Amino acid sequence: MLLISNNVIAQDIPAQERATDLTKSMNCELGLFASQYPKIDAINLEACLRMDSARKESNGDIRQYHQIGKNINKDRDIKLRDVLTPDQFALYERISKGNQSALKKTAVCREDLTVR
Repeated sequence: MLLISNNVIAQDIPAQERATDLTKSMNCELGLFASQYPKIDAINLEACLRMDSARKESNGDIRQYHQIGKNINKDRDIKLRDVLTPDQFALYERISKGNQSALKKTAVCREDLTVR
C-alpha cells in the first residue's frame, strides 16, 4: 500500500511508528474490527521491518530496493487477505491501486498522516 512510496522519508521514521500509522489509516479506511487490529498491526510491523532490512540489503540500489519492496508488499497482501473480510480487502485493493473514487471516500483518513 504505502510501503514503497516516499521510501526515503518514510525510512527515517522508526518501523513501529510507520506500522502504527499505517494500521490507524487502514482502520479509518476499512473499518477494522477490534479483533483484526492487532493482527493487521503485526503484519504492518513485519513489512516495515522487512523494508528497513531491504534498504540496507539494497545498499543504495533503488531498483533492487523497489523489487524487494514489491515482494514484501505481495507477501503482506496475502497475509492481509487472510485477516480482512472480502469487502474490506476489495476496498483495500482499490485504494492501493489508486482508485480515485475509493481514495476520495477515504481522504480524511490520510490527512493526519501527511502532516509530519
